[in-house]
Amino acid sequence: IPVRDTMNHMRYGSINPQTDLGDNVNPVASSALAQSHTTEMDYQVKLLAERAPLKGPVYNIQAGVSGFWNKGSIWNDQYNDAANLPVVNNYTESSNYNFAPIIESYLTYSKRIRKHDFTVMAGNTYQSRSEFGGIAIQGQNFSNTDVRNVFYAATRSITNETQGTYAAVSYFGRLNYSYNDRYLLTVNIRRDGSTRFAPNHRWGNFPSVAVAWKLHEEDFIKNLNIFDQLKLHASWGISGNDAIGDFQYLTQVWTNGVFYPFGSPRTLTQGARGIHGATDGIK
Repeated sequence: IPVRDTMNHMRYGSINPQTDLGDNVNPVASSALAQSHTTEMDYQVKLLAERAPLKGPVYNIQAGVSGFWNKGSIWNDQYNDAANLPVVNNYTESSNYNFAPIIESYLTYSKRIRKHDFTVMAGNTYQSRSEFGGIAIQGQNFSNTDVRNVFYAATRSITNETQGTYAAVSYFGRLNYSYNDRYLLTVNIRRDGSTRFAPNHRWGNFPSVAVAWKLHEEDFIKNLNIFDQLKLHASWGISGNDAIGDFQYLTQVWTNGVFYPFGSPRTLTQGARGIHGATDGIK
């Protein structure tokens, strides 16, 4: 795309989405002709409680919610496209939201028997009814460009709408063992479930083990007078996450700016294409 085109109304180069079979834009023109405004509010609330109903065990629970809300608008002035045809002015308004509550609770118990120290912890995290969504509306061909309200446009439409939910559940446990404050053992186990994976692969197990030796507590290290702290540590584990986006196991279809020639003579017809190759084997 040429950055400048003196033949165009606004003197910027542009692409014809039908003859060029593409939907690229001139970033210089977009920056000069578009006027955007965005307002956003982020929030996070958390409540904590700790109780020791019996001698020894300690129960912790925390509940919270986080999310955001935003509203944006973009105004585009009129210009001529690559075919020297006028592209009318347009105004787009959009709003999006995200609401994510979460509850986590766990029980901890510690015990010391002579030189043996034990700490056992078990709990779960529950995140359900997390919601997100948004909508965008557009008005085209404003006779009065000073009043930027979709209601006063010659044509009006909903250009985009999204809505979805997310849920995740985790169960976890940990054992910490120490002998004479020198030899340490930690064992963890998690079982996590997420709706972002295909139904057959929504659960995963994530164990880990770690051992450590506080060498600086041994007399033969203390006598060296070199180290304040020296520890030998080894660990093994399996980790994972669900940071893959929503519905990645389903093929998504895109139609914006997709045209195919058919017939004789050739006629451009609205088409569609898959955005990516999805697989339900993601896990």
